[in-house]
Amino acid sequence: MERNNRMYVHGSAAPAIVTDRPERVPRRTEPLTKEEIRRRQASRYAEENRRKAGRFGALYTALIVFAVFITMFTCVNYIMVLNRQSSNNKQIVNLSKELEVLKEANDQKQLTIDTSINYEYIYKVATEELGMVHAGKDQVVQYKSGESEYVIQYLDLSSNN
Repeated sequence: MERNNRMYVHGSAAPAIVTDRPERVPRRTEPLTKEEIRRRQASRYAEENRRKAGRFGALYTALIVFAVFITMFTCVNYIMVLNRQSSNNKQIVNLSKELEVLKEANDQKQLTIDTSINYEYIYKVATEELGMVHAGKDQVVQYKSGESEYVIQYLDLSSNN
C-alpha cells in the first residue's frame, strides 16, 4: 500500500487505483465569454436550488411520513371499530335468540299455571265449606275515583247505609 491518499485493492479482479482528491481543472488565462459567464451563473443558481431542494426534501419527506403514519393509525382504528361493531351485532343476535327462547318458556309456564287453577273447586270450597255468598245489590258501594289509582278507606262503609 502506498501512502499518497491512494489505495490499491488487492485481488484477482482489482479495480483501478482510487484517489481521495478531486482532479484539478487548470485555470484559464483567456477572458470568459458572455455565454460562459451565463452558464456559470446558471450552474451556481442550479447548485443553490439543489441545496434548497435537499433541505425542503427532508422536511417534505418527514411531513409525508407523518401523514402516512396518521393515515395508517386512522385505518387501523377504523378496522378495529368495524370489528367491534360486528362482534356486538353478533352478540345482539345471540341475546335476541336467547330472549325469544326465554319468552317462550315463560309463556309455557304461565299457561301451565293458568290451566292448573281449578276455579270450580275454589267456588265450591268457598260457598259450601266456608259459607261465602255473592254480595247483594245493597252491599255494593259506588264511588268516583280521583287521579289516584287506589282508594284509602277512612270510615266503615257499613255505617253509611
